[in-house]
Amino acid sequence: MTDYFQEIILGEETISLDYMRFETIKYCQILQVNNKGWRTGKLNIEICISSDINQPDKVNLKLFPEQPTQPESPLDDIREMIQATDGA
Repeated sequence: MTDYFQEIILGEETISLDYMRFETIKYCQILQVNNKGWRTGKLNIEICISSDINQPDKVNLKLFPEQPTQPESPLDDIREMIQATDGA
């Protein structure tokens, strides 16, 4: 940050601008790796900026999917075979 914006004075209150945090949430689709297709949900974007050169700026991304991921089970194939034979 530049020297021009070190602080803001509002009435009798002084607000230091040595650390700023911005956050927004966007509805989006994310392409998953390993050919798993598209995932829809809300993406939380957080940007942290510091005037201290010893403290790095940060960008944090977190996806909140509409449908939670269900881990693949080695038993899924067996369940499908049982359901297929029950339906026959």
